[in-house]
Amino acid sequence: MRRYSHAQSIAGASLVEVILAIALFGLFATALIGLLTGSYQGGLQAAQRDTATTYAQQGIEAVRSIRRMSWNLLENGSHGVQLGAGGYWEFAGSSDSLEDGRYTRLISVRDVCRDALQALTDCANPGAIVDVHVKHASSTVSYIAANSIATTVELATYLTTWQTKSWEQTDWSGGPGQTLWSAPDRYDSDDGGLDYSTPGEVRLATLGQACTGMTWSFDVPAEYSYDDQKIEVAGGLAHLLSGAAVLSGQTYDAGFDSLAGGTAHAWDFQAPADYAFDSDAIEVMGGFAQLKVQGSVTVNGIINTPLENYVFDGTGQTPSIVQVAGEVYAIAYTGPGSDGFVTTVAITANGDIQSPNIDTLEFDTSNGSEPSIVQVAGDVYAVAYRGSGSDGFVRTFTISPAGQISNSTIDSLEFDTSNGFEPTLLSIDADTFAVVYRGSGNDGFLVTFAIDALGNIGAGVIGSLEFAAFDGFDPEIIHVSGDVYLLAAQINGGYATFR
Repeated sequence: MRRYSHAQSIAGASLVEVILAIALFGLFATALIGLLTGSYQGGLQAAQRDTATTYAQQGIEAVRSIRRMSWNLLENGSHGVQLGAGGYWEFAGSSDSLEDGRYTRLISVRDVCRDALQALTDCANPGAIVDVHVKHASSTVSYIAANSIATTVELATYLTTWQTKSWEQTDWSGGPGQTLWSAPDRYDSDDGGLDYSTPGEVRLATLGQACTGMTWSFDVPAEYSYDDQKIEVAGGLAHLLSGAAVLSGQTYDAGFDSLAGGTAHAWDFQAPADYAFDSDAIEVMGGFAQLKVQGSVTVNGIINTPLENYVFDGTGQTPSIVQVAGEVYAIAYTGPGSDGFVTTVAITANGDIQSPNIDTLEFDTSNGSEPSIVQVAGDVYAVAYRGSGSDGFVRTFTISPAGQISNSTIDSLEFDTSNGFEPTLLSIDADTFAVVYRGSGNDGFLVTFAIDALGNIGAGVIGSLEFAAFDGFDPEIIHVSGDVYLLAAQINGGYATFR
């Protein structure tokens, strides 16, 4: 019988325990490493999803910003977005590549349709009606996640243009004549070529006869009318008729004085009898014909006295005038107490000024010096001026075509909190305006801001330029072409241009 000692038994048990411990450690280590790796990968995926969600939300906010700028900018389709030159979001391209291509963002805009009960429905469904006041916008961000799986995050929203008003216009009998859509039976304007006699229709007017092609060879005098005492047609050409019959067919008599023999004539205006003119309006002397001036004094040029003088305000200073409509004009000025006023007057085509003033508004009860007035859109007007504390201000109000002024201003903006001397206001486009003025240190400044068609002014200045760092007195600005403007100011007697 074989016997084992106690020492041998202990040695064998220790070896088994070591092997078992190593195996258990391997199992636990593998599980722990898998757990740590999974935790890291999960955290990385969560970070990627947070980034994608941020980009998607940014896309939605960009579309909302574009909606606020103009509803008609929300074109259906797939878009990318970017910040434009003015710092505003705009559509650009068909998608965005972000972080060197790690993320791709797609903005989608589409119509929203409703059924007969005004419930939302698929636009492909029969009877679906497009809701012109609502758009559906989605922002989708795609990326490859840390686990190598293609992943997307999508956010969507409905955009509305609740400020607008729908008009169902079926009667155009009122014809043209309204700039703002307010009368349901009228439209803006036409050149006489529209036919609106049929209710519910506006179409091109038909001519009284059919149009046919015509070659003006002058071979058939019956094809046109002319005065045969002054014009003749011969050899396919129309000529002024010569004074001498033997010279027919050519214009020999350059003086057109009907003298026989086709005598040449020099147009030196030395002999008034050679031509006809209104002696009450035109005079001829010294070889020149010129408009006749009023009074007994005759000079080379037009000299006249004012047709009429009219005192619209006995204390009016630094006035600025703009035509409202037809015979109606608006004058912004500094009135009693240096307050800001605007008044309307009627001036006929022959220069007669009607009394009294049509209407008056005190647009600033503290100070309204050196105002400059322009039309914004329709009945809305804006005036820039030097207000309280000599700061620069702009206000909006309405003036009807008949000259009636609103009882209060619509909105206001303090465009310079230091100085705003001698401002000149100019419209840049439909809702952007510029004002040039003498600001702090007598330097010349230019700022831009937004005014919409309803007279609402943007919250602040869009952009600014100090065009003269030493002085800029009495600046004026006009549009040249495109985005080029000419600015003139008292800058050592010079001027400045800018783009």
